[in-house]
Amino acid sequence: MIDPKPYVGDPTYDVLQHMLDHVDRLAADPVGFASRIAGLLGLDRERLRLWLFARCVEGSIDQPRLWHIAAMLHL
Repeated sequence: MIDPKPYVGDPTYDVLQHMLDHVDRLAADPVGFASRIAGLLGLDRERLRLWLFARCVEGSIDQPRLWHIAAMLHL
């Protein structure tokens, strides 16, 4: 491992970077994609959707496309 971090976080948060790395799939159906990932990993769907919403809002400053995704998650 390179520079391992000695802490444990929210497992729901941990999957977000993978989802954001697949922005085309995410943009096509944000709610469905989040639900599928949550189901596959045994995570709480609503918690994942809310974390994803927060990360999309945060990232929309540099990636305006994420604002549209955040809006779809907020409905």
